[in-house]
Amino acid sequence: MTRAEMLTLRVVLLALLPTYGQAATTLELAATASASRRDVHEALEEPLQAGQVRYDLLADTYAAVKQGDAL
Repeated sequence: MTRAEMLTLRVVLLALLPTYGQAATTLELAATASASRRDVHEALEEPLQAGQVRYDLLADTYAAVKQGDAL
């Protein structure tokens, strides 16, 4: 996957995360974005490190992190 494709996938995945903070499974995100689970993990690695999303290893889920007044 090229850098441009990865950035596009990241935008799509961040848009797919529920805005009310509920978690979405990696499998759901991958199926909805037509990507592999590995691509989902790679695309969300930077937002995870930046604190924009959280990852639950046991449940294999991602959730948006509330930032100030917005989510």
